Formats: sequence, C-alpha cells, structure tokens
Amino acid sequence: MTSKVFLTLSTILASATLVSAACAQTSQQDRYDPARTEARISKLHQQLQITSAEEPLWTNLANVIKANAQAMRQAYDHRHSRLASLDASENLRLYAESAETHARNMRRFAATFDKLYRAMPPAQKLVADEVFRTRAKRF
Repeated sequence: MTSKVFLTLSTILASATLVSAACAQTSQQDRYDPARTEARISKLHQQLQITSAEEPLWTNLANVIKANAQAMRQAYDHRHSRLASLDASENLRLYAESAETHARNMRRFAATFDKLYRAMPPAQKLVADEVFRTRAKRF
C-alpha cells in the first residue's frame, strides 16, 4: 500500500512540475510577444504623458523597446529550443548570454530614454520619476 501511495504521489509531483515548467515557459514566451510589447509601449506613452513635440524622441524609444523585446525573444528561443539536450555547462553559458543581451538592451533603453527625459519639462519629469520608481518596486 505504501509503495502505491508513494508511486501515486511521485506521479502527481512530476505532473505538477511539468505543468509548472510549461506555465513558466509560456509566461516567458508571452513576455516578448509583439502584441504585449505594443500594449506596454502604449501604456508607457500614456503614463509618461508624451506630447506631440516629444513624439520623435518617443518613436526612437518605442523602436528600441521593440528591438529589445525581439532580441530577448530570440535569446529565450535559442536557449529553450535546446534545453532538453543541453548539459549544465551549456545551459549556464546560454543563460549568461541571455543576461548579457538583457544588460545590453537596458543600456540602449536607458541612453534613448535619457534623450526623451532631458526634453521633458520639470512637471513631466516628476511623472516619469514616479512611473519608473513604481516599476522598480516590482523587481
């Protein structure tokens, strides 16, 4: 009886692990979905109260956001398409490459955002400060 309970419990735990992994993979894939990226861009545009005079700088930033999302999606897909056959060392190397891509993307985002931020009037800068302060609390 004990071995049957253990076997059933093992099966349940293995199934839960697979479901959890599948959900995590789906959420990561969705994170870089072009439609979701567009929605995030639109929301940020509204939150930052972008004016028509700022639109050219905003367009540059939006293009960086899109390119960054595409680069992260490619890095994610590159690693996860091989995950089942990767040894631990290769897995960690590809993870590090993804982290480097993310860091590069953030530097590009920060530099492009800085140009937009410097063009904002003081009151709008306060809004931007709060938007990014609130976002930072989530991480």
